[in-house]
Amino acid sequence: MSLRDQRREATRRAIAEAARDLLEERGADALTFRAIARRVGVSVGTVVNHAGTKAQLVVGLLVEDISAAMERQSKAPVPDLPLERLVATFRPFFENYAARPSLARHTILEVAFAADEAFMPYLELTLRFVGQLATTLEQEGRLHPHVSPMVAARVLFDTYIGVVVLFLRAEEPDVEAGTAALRGSFEALMPVLFEVR
Repeated sequence: MSLRDQRREATRRAIAEAARDLLEERGADALTFRAIARRVGVSVGTVVNHAGTKAQLVVGLLVEDISAAMERQSKAPVPDLPLERLVATFRPFFENYAARPSLARHTILEVAFAADEAFMPYLELTLRFVGQLATTLEQEGRLHPHVSPMVAARVLFDTYIGVVVLFLRAEEPDVEAGTAALRGSFEALMPVLFEVR
């Protein structure tokens, strides 16, 4: 990486962290390019060049955080029991959100209602994650014959979304409580999706 590229990447990271801090401290209304520029010590134009629109910036933050959680998950030990493997797949997301719950709340809310063109990177990442989960479920060969791997993966992911919303409503989200709630929800789905062996 050239020195110019290194500087550009350092500026991008500084802008992203300033945006995270503003979202966490004061919410989406306080997230302006002018406020970010002041924190980073750059021009508003520099922020625009790196961020695109406000929606693109916020979606980018969530995509970056989810990608990091997915990377951690891929390197984690794989539990022996199928139910525990499923819970372990989602645990890094709970850990990520619990570390900065206010940031997670504001970011997720903004992304959920972002315009389609800004929303696309999040959608693509989600579809990739669900696709990987479907592939894993198919390879394990435990699904009922009438349940397609993609449908099973979507049901599990949608269940996770419901649990994570309740998890983030807590004043201080607890990873163990969140994963326990997810485990309970997944356990209820096991007979519907998987053959008993």
